[in-house]
Amino acid sequence: MLVNSMELLDYDKRRNYRYLVQSSNSDVYILDKDGKPLEGWSPNHFLFSIKDKPKHYRIGGKDYFLMLSVDGFIYLVNRKGEVEKKIPLTYKSYLGDYVLGMGTNLATTFIQYVSSDGVVYKQSLDGKSSSQENLIKGNGSKFLLRRTAAGSADFFFFRMDTDKVAIFDKQQQLVIERQNPGSSQLIPSVVRLTDKTVIFCFYDLEQKLFFLYDQVGNLIGNRPIESTRAPIFGSDSKGKKFVVYSIDSDVLTSTPLN
Repeated sequence: MLVNSMELLDYDKRRNYRYLVQSSNSDVYILDKDGKPLEGWSPNHFLFSIKDKPKHYRIGGKDYFLMLSVDGFIYLVNRKGEVEKKIPLTYKSYLGDYVLGMGTNLATTFIQYVSSDGVVYKQSLDGKSSSQENLIKGNGSKFLLRRTAAGSADFFFFRMDTDKVAIFDKQQQLVIERQNPGSSQLIPSVVRLTDKTVIFCFYDLEQKLFFLYDQVGNLIGNRPIESTRAPIFGSDSKGKKFVVYSIDSDVLTSTPLN
């Protein structure tokens, strides 16, 4: 079985772990801790191709799996593997991540994302409430959303222009704006170190280096870091010391961030 994605599940926080596994664009398994497929998920073959890996959410005391199809539909699947047919939802094409703002039920839980041309979409999971707003555009702008951590509802909007890069917070307020280093292939990411400390990263795929900025726009280390691959952020077991890992000429380098 070729695994495309995997998530560790703990429905009731009792360490009765399950594994959510996507093996193809439409086959999804849920395995118990011994690797045995559960009823209805051995595998569950969906009649649509999944755009993003399935994600588990607990909303209003019920467990759901959120799946986005490549043809623009949002599906909610229950623990039995059944699609909630009463909730037809669609989404617009987007870059980067999406976030789910959790509420007490489907009506107060919202999915949010941004289109490549800067339209911020927000819609409730009951399909009855939606809104859209426009971010401020620059010269040849391309937009995307990045979470500060996998599954987190903490996020920022990134705007890449031909001459500048800009970052907006979740209230759509400008955080920092800097000159584009001269690349048309920038890959942005963000990591939150503390409540008040955020690191923004732009990996230049053309020049094979990346730039790190703090939350007020200062360049960390006063120079870019060479890397043949996009950097990876890590921390120690207590989450107090953070580093960024880079690879240059097959040499792995760790750079402290605090």
